[in-house]
Amino acid sequence: MNWKVLFKKRMFWLILLVIGSFYIIRNFIETQTYSVNKTVVWAFDVTNIFLINTFLLPISQIVSLIGYGVLALFRKETSLKLSVFHFCLLQFNLFFPFYYELLGFISIALNFLAIIIVFVQFFKAFKKEKTNS
Repeated sequence: MNWKVLFKKRMFWLILLVIGSFYIIRNFIETQTYSVNKTVVWAFDVTNIFLINTFLLPISQIVSLIGYGVLALFRKETSLKLSVFHFCLLQFNLFFPFYYELLGFISIALNFLAIIIVFVQFFKAFKKEKTNS
């Protein structure tokens, strides 16, 4: 199978493979611990990484899976350049969590960019059909 076909027609399966492998690896290598800070009684030592890991990253993953799943159901082709860029962006967001602590704003922007790319892919694929008809 040609790699272009993977990124143009089978993007849903690539995203599912990446997200699935991320959660399998994450279960074996979980390093963050959350505990009660004894010096300040009930103060938790959690920074803005909580917002990113708990809400924004899973939302961008769910939007990616649903968007590419709908495109796969309707057998639509996606843009090759946007698909490769989104795939690399998703891998960077998933497998390099060290930059969340250092560059919180950049990670939020990259997750929003991943969501925007899915919407652009979705509308571009359905618009292409209307112009061809």
